[in-house]
Amino acid sequence: MGQEFDSRPTAVAWTPKSNRVQMLFELQPPNATAIDFIWFVHNLHQELKRKLIVVWDQLSAHRKTARVLEKLGANIKDVY
Repeated sequence: MGQEFDSRPTAVAWTPKSNRVQMLFELQPPNATAIDFIWFVHNLHQELKRKLIVVWDQLSAHRKTARVLEKLGANIKDVY
């Protein structure tokens, strides 16, 4: 019947100083959870070694990720 799609969180990184653009992604299992997205953001931060601006939709796992990251000290701003 229905097809299961893997989750593919994707990041586009732009470095203003060098005007460099990168696309980074991570393959995740179907029905990725907030923990999966937290690890993606963590790995992204480790790779880029700079502050991140994260834009995501209102998927419940994304909202939970934002709450957890905020509890861990991330500066989270909600924009709708």
